[in-house]
Amino acid sequence: MVIVFICSKAIVVFNFLRTPQDGSKLNENDAVAALNKDGDWILADIVTCHSNSRYECRDVDDDKKQLTVFSRNHLIPLPKFKANPASDKHALFAQNAIVLALYPQTTCFYKGIVQSQPVDFREPYLVAFEDESYVSGLCPPMPVAQKYVVAFKEVMGLPATTAPKKGNNHKKK
Repeated sequence: MVIVFICSKAIVVFNFLRTPQDGSKLNENDAVAALNKDGDWILADIVTCHSNSRYECRDVDDDKKQLTVFSRNHLIPLPKFKANPASDKHALFAQNAIVLALYPQTTCFYKGIVQSQPVDFREPYLVAFEDESYVSGLCPPMPVAQKYVVAFKEVMGLPATTAPKKGNNHKKK
């Protein structure tokens, strides 16, 4: 949804539903999916922005509050607002879209497929995550809040990680 305000000869355009484009500058306190050195997409917050497209981020699951520097192409900004399906259906991921989504009860993003869109702005997506332990290669659909679903992205040929295997330990919130 685009809202245009006209104030004393200036036109200000706000696009509330889109996340910043690849390569756009991010800001301190922005929530992001960050590709760590282990090849996992983690939930992180930007702490410091450097002028050379480098960002110091904090893993939200790190009790030691250590900072890690990421290049811009290893970060995906999370949406700041929810889309209302009644008025902004174009801003939602389509059914069968390939996405990165926060796996329930963890702080890691995994590759998945949208099984259904939210019916209203309060509802989550239903996402089936890739999981080799299921015959279909996908686990049963799980609810994921809109703010934790982003476009699937491969970085330098590294594929997104698949969902944790049944019974394996994985990062908890």
